[in-house]
Amino acid sequence: MRCDVAEGRYQSNLVLSVDSGKLKPGSFEWSAKVAPSGHTCVLRGLEQQPFKGGLRFASGRCSVTLREVGEFVRVAAENCAAQCGSQAYLEPLIVDRRGRCETAAPGAQMTGWEIVVGIETHAQLATQSKMFSGASSAFGAPPNTQASAVDIALPGTLPVANAKAVEHAIRFGLAVKGQINRRSIFARKNYFYPDLPKGYQISQYELPIVAGGEVKFFVDKEERRVRLTRAIWRKTQASCCTSFSTT
Repeated sequence: MRCDVAEGRYQSNLVLSVDSGKLKPGSFEWSAKVAPSGHTCVLRGLEQQPFKGGLRFASGRCSVTLREVGEFVRVAAENCAAQCGSQAYLEPLIVDRRGRCETAAPGAQMTGWEIVVGIETHAQLATQSKMFSGASSAFGAPPNTQASAVDIALPGTLPVANAKAVEHAIRFGLAVKGQINRRSIFARKNYFYPDLPKGYQISQYELPIVAGGEVKFFVDKEERRVRLTRAIWRKTQASCCTSFSTT
């Protein structure tokens, strides 16, 4: 596959090996020309090296990384000044599966692409106690005064879902015209966090309480809609409170 870029004073030509829309080991060549000097930089015959998530070609300190990002491939060179000289450089490129490519350098003008943005929004349910314990959920209490045995997962404790939180979640799902799943499961996410003493977070993913739905709003009197993927319960960790004193 070959793609060509011509933007202002910069021209670039890239040759990749692609099979069924996927990168594959094989020939690789990247050349760039910078006006008005006409200086040309060519990278070819680089040795292929193992690289997770894509391909890497290198010669000495100079390396070119081809990383698959969704439906695109990001191509970037590092430490290739000796091969290219001071007047030419290889700007990062974004290449799609059909061979279209554009520069990905800061400030570069990108055309022909659709921006798709996903947003994760957190909201605290208006309950008097926490999601999985009877401890208070009041905001602004002194540190460590609202941590129960269940919250810190002492041996023998068992989390129980807050009935009021279940009701609030169902009401939300109905309001956004989502699907209320009669069977909903919790997932355990294990990771370290300074104020997550039990070492895991209770969350949801595969079978959330609410699936789908939409939120409508107006922008300059024009109605817009945002589709929802899911709404989940999540036991969010506490907040780190650090005090400093000066003398």
